[in-house]
Amino acid sequence: MQECQNSEKVTEMLRSHVERALLAIWEQTDLVADDDGDFPFRSKTAACWVRVVGGEQPAVRVFAQAALDVPSTKKVFEEISELNSRSRWAKISWCHGVVVVDVSIHWLSVDRDAIERAIESVMVVSDDIGSMIATVYGGETPFPHDLETASSDEDAA
Repeated sequence: MQECQNSEKVTEMLRSHVERALLAIWEQTDLVADDDGDFPFRSKTAACWVRVVGGEQPAVRVFAQAALDVPSTKKVFEEISELNSRSRWAKISWCHGVVVVDVSIHWLSVDRDAIERAIESVMVVSDDIGSMIATVYGGETPFPHDLETASSDEDAA
């Protein structure tokens, strides 16, 4: 019983710490959590969230839906396996047609910099692989790639 109460206290403190860090990272004065208590945000093409995970070993999970409606094929799973073998920080998985990019931080390692690195890693990997997977294997990204921004970026280079 005592262990459960301690775990709940750690999770409460972790959530408070994460909220303060997100306010600073996103330069906002207020956060909006979804119905699950997660903090949603968007990359270029992916829908993303920051979640505080309770339990015996609390953690912070930053994850994104990089591609949706991706069919379950051997080629998709081979691609995801190859991506995972090259990814240093993020884990990529397929679940019910959704390609998910995920980074978890153990509660003892959570600070603003770690959260910011996890957010950046998830965004970069999601944006890199989401469009490619949707184009090559089928499906779509949660948000369309902004062609005007891509053209402007290329013109600037």
